[in-house]
Amino acid sequence: MKKYKILFILTALIFIFSCTTEDNEIQTKTLNLKFENNLSGKSKNQQNFTIYTVTMNSLGEVELNDENLELVEAINESTQKQSFMIIEKDTNYANKTTSIHSKQPRWKRGYFFDGECFVYGTMFYGDNGVNLFVACGINCIGFDDVCPGWNEAFA
Repeated sequence: MKKYKILFILTALIFIFSCTTEDNEIQTKTLNLKFENNLSGKSKNQQNFTIYTVTMNSLGEVELNDENLELVEAINESTQKQSFMIIEKDTNYANKTTSIHSKQPRWKRGYFFDGECFVYGTMFYGDNGVNLFVACGINCIGFDDVCPGWNEAFA
């Protein structure tokens, strides 16, 4: 019986001392997200990009560092998982008066957070209030997934 108590105490001590205080601290990362400036296709040769920085902590909380960005809830089309998406605010429509004939765009490009990475793609606004995200995949050259770099996924 003494052998089991000593074995239990040694195992408990190893477990306690193997955890460091760094494991319990909340880590933060700064990520760069790239957005297209010209979606009209008029001058593809002079394509410009805007890079925004966002801050994310190891709990999965995001801080937008620019007033031109906003968080929107969306559902991933392929996984049916609900998460958030970072998109640019549409300043062109905010300053115009709305009438029956003027409608906001029914889609926006941005980054969907899948639990591990920010995936670039398109969000379609649904008439029922549900936003649907479709990943861009290999068609969007230069818009790779942006991952915080932690080994584990966020919950």
